[in-house]
Amino acid sequence: MIPEPDVMHLKMNQLDRWQKMRRYSTEFWNRWRDEYIATLQPRGKWRASEENIKLGQLVLVKNDNAPSSAWELARVVAVHPDRAGLVRNVTLRRGKHEYQRSVQKICPLPN
Repeated sequence: MIPEPDVMHLKMNQLDRWQKMRRYSTEFWNRWRDEYIATLQPRGKWRASEENIKLGQLVLVKNDNAPSSAWELARVVAVHPDRAGLVRNVTLRRGKHEYQRSVQKICPLPN
């Protein structure tokens, strides 16, 4: 199928009926993409404060190379807050192994 030429730069009074319909259709889909699709997954960053991770809390450790059903289960044994008091890193224990992770890479489980 041959793509149709772009008519968005032409004035409306220069278009024939088919070109007007194509322009309306293009405008609709552009607005739908820019205005509606962007609202489907809003960014919650910095809009609501979350509770800090606590000692002894059970968490899932995110792994980018594994599906979410295969993420590890670990327990928080130490928290490392920044100067503002927000926990940015935690020390986790899984079995006998301890390691540090950023809070962006863990999912706290509900109590």
